Amino acid sequence: DNRQKVVKFKVGLENDVNEGKYPLKVYIYADGNNNRRSLTKDLEIDIDSESNAEIEYISVEKMVPGQKTNLVFGIKNVGNSPLKNAMFSWDCTNDVILPVGSSNVKHINLIDIGDTENVSFQVLTNVNTKPGLYKLDMVLTYDDIEELQTITEAGTVENQKRKEIKSKAGVYVGGTT
Repeated sequence: DNRQKVVKFKVGLENDVNEGKYPLKVYIYADGNNNRRSLTKDLEIDIDSESNAEIEYISVEKMVPGQKTNLVFGIKNVGNSPLKNAMFSWDCTNDVILPVGSSNVKHINLIDIGDTENVSFQVLTNVNTKPGLYKLDMVLTYDDIEELQTITEAGTVENQKRKEIKSKAGVYVGGTT
């Protein structure tokens, strides 16, 4: 009716607020009297956190052909919610650089807000590799915090939304005299 008003407020959040429900207390005062509340209302605000990650560094810039090298990737959580169920993989053009003793895929259970997780691989290049800059294609996938969930026929909840970050970097392969 004519006694109602719609009042809109724009609110902000700190960057480190986690996903969840938060209470918001609303006070309505009588017209012209800021000392007397005419109504108090408790509301709940639903916060969706933003998940985000980046490949912060790679430990090796130069590799010597035929020499086993420890290749470490630093994966940093730059969002404001924990990263869960992450999978990191990399691939080198024409298989010039290959992992030794494991595959090129590693799983990470959890990376907390602001933390960096190191993922290491023992790698090797062929002794006859021509010196030059070779491309590494990197892929990081993880569960999005704003999960799209569906209930399966068995009655269980499955996460259907994964976030994927693709990146590339160069590694120099060259011999020494």
